Amino acid sequence: MSLFTRLASFVANAKEAKSSLIKARDSARQIQKTAREARAAAVQRNQTKADQGNADAQFILGERYYDGLGVPRDYAESARWFRKAADQGHSKAQCNLGIMHFLGRGVPQDYLEAYKWIELAGRGGYPGAAKARATLIKRMTPEQIAEGQHRADEFRPPT
Repeated sequence: MSLFTRLASFVANAKEAKSSLIKARDSARQIQKTAREARAAAVQRNQTKADQGNADAQFILGERYYDGLGVPRDYAESARWFRKAADQGHSKAQCNLGIMHFLGRGVPQDYLEAYKWIELAGRGGYPGAAKARATLIKRMTPEQIAEGQHRADEFRPPT
């Protein structure tokens, strides 16, 4: 095969490869657009249910705002939705809200509130609460733990 033939073949293959890459890029963009639209639609469906007081939908909205999926990332909004679900006894929302208080993410950092919510999550049967509690109490004094326990004991959902 002559040098010219090999060069012509290389150019043809390069053009084919470029065309394939452009098609793949366009397909990836379409998939990303479809995924964004699906996430936005899911948020809208959950928003309606959450506004009606559905704790699972409120929890899902809290996750969406925390991760920025289908909505802009907003830790304060995430905490607001987690709180609505937590007040209804949603144990995973309680744990997430406690972690947010522990980290000071979207809410003021407050180990006592963190302990209260994580303790309530554990009482509600959420398995992740034990690990969160173990991490939290390493940073708390015995007096703070007792106060957090008291807050959990005294918690009454809003009416």
